Amino acid sequence: MNYASRLARFFAAVIDNIVVYLTAFLGIGLVEQISDFQPNFQAVVITWTFVYFVALTAASGATLGKMALGMRVVGADGGKVGFGAVVMRETVGKIASALVVMLGFIWILFDDRRQGWHDRIGKTFVVKAR
Repeated sequence: MNYASRLARFFAAVIDNIVVYLTAFLGIGLVEQISDFQPNFQAVVITWTFVYFVALTAASGATLGKMALGMRVVGADGGKVGFGAVVMRETVGKIASALVVMLGFIWILFDDRRQGWHDRIGKTFVVKAR
């Protein structure tokens, strides 16, 4: 497999986090303008993060950040990842990766296949799409 570079993965994560927080912030602002309801920012960000990462990865194999940098998430066979594996990767896997001072994400720097703990848990790889 032609694994995506560590630096590209980092910048894709930066892009994705900007998109998630910006859209959550704008969405909350819109809701507050058209109604008296004031959503909890943390709850919105957590929910939107789940929807964004799971929906995009399951549907197209990549988030907007990965798409922009020419990457996609694939299964062990190099094919499309199933919905269950995506949910496992994006929830249990990313929580585990973040729990111990982000060590599961830092692991990408030292792994020959550039897998973080979330990739291993979801049995996925991030590869170059082009």
